[in-house]
Amino acid sequence: MDATLYFANSQHFKEILNKVALGSFHSSKESIKLIILDVSMWIQPDATGILVLREIHKDLLQQEIQLAFANAKGSLRDRLLDVKFTETVGVEYFYESIESAVDGLSKRRENLMTEKSLTKHDNYSTLMQFNSFISAKIRSNFQSVDVESPMHTQNTTPTNYNSVYANGEGI
Repeated sequence: MDATLYFANSQHFKEILNKVALGSFHSSKESIKLIILDVSMWIQPDATGILVLREIHKDLLQQEIQLAFANAKGSLRDRLLDVKFTETVGVEYFYESIESAVDGLSKRRENLMTEKSLTKHDNYSTLMQFNSFISAKIRSNFQSVDVESPMHTQNTTPTNYNSVYANGEGI
């Protein structure tokens, strides 16, 4: 999507993602296992946009479809941290590029069944705690961080916002 997610386009965005999840846009007989959102154009999603993202994430987990984010700018990452969405999804599912998100598929698949079982039993807060724990472990292993980012450790070497990734693989 070439615009930030906000109240005016969020329901349309959700409808499109539902079609994607059903396989409407591909010819393979294989089911969709991963949706990577290129969010390079997103800046500050509003409350409706965040709510829709939460709904989409939960719905996709129920369908055993993984959701990942690529190319998130610093302002977007900060906004998603502020509203605890990053903790819900897991900071490790935000990637520097689409390519690194695809490479991260195998790691994410290992945790998907745990996430699905937590949301299936309407225990979404436990899922948030689980992802928060994983995210905290990844944040503690940062090799380089932006000093302006709330995701930082003792290392205060300034870097570009788009290069704040755990172990060089993306967060």
